[in-house]
Amino acid sequence: TIRQLIMSISIAAPLITCFWFSIVGGSGLAFELDNPGLISSAFEGFNLPGALLAVTQQLPMPMLTSILFLILTTIFIVTTGDSMTYTI
Repeated sequence: TIRQLIMSISIAAPLITCFWFSIVGGSGLAFELDNPGLISSAFEGFNLPGALLAVTQQLPMPMLTSILFLILTTIFIVTTGDSMTYTI
């Protein structure tokens, strides 16, 4: 039913978002604390993609992780654009 769909989205989306920010943000902070300038140097000039790639390069299997992050980001942008077309 619609109620179940809304409840599952209301619970699942925040949990996935919390997990995403905890993993990526926590990893970035840990890498920066271990090696100052490793992530922040890529972030200079508000370069968000550069900072994300700097984090993925420090994770295990950096090429696979970078591709996975690219796919996830593309899915996010496509679904956001699709949702925006329905609201307009």
